[in-house]
Amino acid sequence: MEIEQAVSQTKGSMIDRAALHGEILGQVRRAAAGKLRLGLDNGDVLEPVRRNPDLWEIKWKRGKRGEFRLYHAEPGNAPDLVGLRFHAKDTSSNDADEIEHLQNAEMDEAGRRFVDGVKDRWGHTPGCHDCAGS
Repeated sequence: MEIEQAVSQTKGSMIDRAALHGEILGQVRRAAAGKLRLGLDNGDVLEPVRRNPDLWEIKWKRGKRGEFRLYHAEPGNAPDLVGLRFHAKDTSSNDADEIEHLQNAEMDEAGRRFVDGVKDRWGHTPGCHDCAGS
C-alpha cells in the first residue's frame, strides 16, 4: 500500500508510474529471495539503517521521479524479510537539516513497526501467501 501511494504521487505518465512500481516490487522480491548485495549494480543502494542496526534500507534514485526508501528487517526466521516502511524521500525544502529530520522520522517509524511486529512475528504463518517471496 505504501509503495502504491508513494509511486502514485510521482511525476510522469501512468505508464512511467507502473514501470517504477514494477521496478520497486522486483527489487523487493529479489531482497526477499536473498538476491540483493551491498552496493547494487544499477545505482540503487542496500545498506544498514544508520539509526537502527537491526534494519536495512534499500534506496532508489530515479531522477525527476524522486528518491524512494524501503526500510526492512531480516529477522532470521519466517518471514525472511519484513517490509517496515516505504516512502518517497522528501527533499522539497532544499534544507539539509530539514531533509535529515524528515528522513530520521521515517527511520524511527520503521523501528517502531519492527519492535511492535516482532512480538507476534508480523502475523506471519508458515506458507503465508502474502509474503513477497511466495
